[in-house]
Amino acid sequence: MNYGLLFVVFGFVGWSIDTAYRSVLAKKYAHGTYIPFFAVSYGIGGSALVVLFQNLQAPAIVHIILGTILVTLIEFVAGIFCVAVLKRRLWDYSKNKLNFMGHIDALHAIYWLLLTALFWLVFPYFLS
Repeated sequence: MNYGLLFVVFGFVGWSIDTAYRSVLAKKYAHGTYIPFFAVSYGIGGSALVVLFQNLQAPAIVHIILGTILVTLIEFVAGIFCVAVLKRRLWDYSKNKLNFMGHIDALHAIYWLLLTALFWLVFPYFLS
């Protein structure tokens, strides 16, 4: 499996989903990434899920729960990185309930759960 290609594909697909979500909320085109047409954290997250699903022999629910925790942790680390290194906050969940430092929150963790479950369902097609 070509992990470099998967990283690029996941980065673009993630950017597309994120941009669509932000645009719907803003009712106009809105992107929140540092690099146009690409989101590094989605590339890392998608690639990490591939590695997890390939290497952990476990029931689907375990894959989905661990995958959700993994990508939520990646989002948290990415948020800290953006503030500390890029000097830019690309997202801020501090007004949302059950947030942690404004980088992650319960609502977006649920989104990650749903996306991880969807990814788990289509994952076998990446192996074909």
